[in-house]
Amino acid sequence: MYQYKRLMVGLDFTLMDKTLIEYTAELAKLIKPDKIYFVNAQQEMEHANDLIADYPELITPVDERMEDKLRDVVAEHFSGLEQFDVDYQ
Repeated sequence: MYQYKRLMVGLDFTLMDKTLIEYTAELAKLIKPDKIYFVNAQQEMEHANDLIADYPELITPVDERMEDKLRDVVAEHFSGLEQFDVDYQ
């Protein structure tokens, strides 16, 4: 039987994410992959120039905020996450 080494899960911060993450958790327990990738792609990752000009010290890069949000969502719904090598993109 073929052994899956990596899993990639696309998340978009909708209600479906919970189902996808929980399914991935169950699947990962069965097949024990080497690595799990949780991926989120956004259409636009730029701030409004006016906002940056007014509050430059408060702006965290969008990709960092999205990764933090992705980590939080996955940790909330994936039991046993610490036993797997996980990457967030």
